[in-house]
Amino acid sequence: PQLNTHLTRRLIRHRSRTARFFCILLLLLPTIAAAQNACSALNLPDLPDLSIDSAEPSSAPVNHCVVEGTIGEEIHFRLLLPENWNGKFVMGGDGGFAGTLNNQAIGLSSRGGENVLQSGYATVSTDVGHTPGPGGSASWALNNLERVINYGHLGVHRTAVSAKSLISGYYGQEIDRSYFYGCSNGGREALMEVGVLGPRSPASCTATRPPRRRGATALGFCRRAVGRTGRIRTRL
Repeated sequence: PQLNTHLTRRLIRHRSRTARFFCILLLLLPTIAAAQNACSALNLPDLPDLSIDSAEPSSAPVNHCVVEGTIGEEIHFRLLLPENWNGKFVMGGDGGFAGTLNNQAIGLSSRGGENVLQSGYATVSTDVGHTPGPGGSASWALNNLERVINYGHLGVHRTAVSAKSLISGYYGQEIDRSYFYGCSNGGREALMEVGVLGPRSPASCTATRPPRRRGATALGFCRRAVGRTGRIRTRL
């Protein structure tokens, strides 16, 4: 009788633990499903002249949603939306002739060593409407005024405006503060965005080593593209 009583008690405890486990799991299922469904193009606002190409969840370095899309004909962007958003937005520039989705802001770190995504910032990058030419040249700009204008300022501006609308729609609230960080050509992009927007520019802008003499900088890129033995004839 004592053995049967002991086994009965163990069975009751086991069933009780199993029941508690499934109760907790049932409580967590809506949260898990909501987190998975949040990273979806369906949860992003429809914007004119913008298409969402993909929206995929990622867990490195923190849980966030990776949104890639196209503005107009060929301005591509990548928007990172952290699960624990701090209400702030930072746009990252790109160096050289741009043409990639490199985000110069992503490497910025806080005093605790966390990068902008780990700190809760939503962040975006753009190729400003072209892919790099052979050897890093500017062949993409040949006889294509739209690409030149997009590289000059419009690609960054349209991406910034679109990203802000997507962020506000995704989180259901307005952005508290906006920032821009860029180095070299990324610094030029930052200064151009401030110049174009004026009072509506980002709340804070960090432009490190922006090219001051753009004509000379462009010739330097050309010289590198044709090689040291090549010759360039031009008038400024």
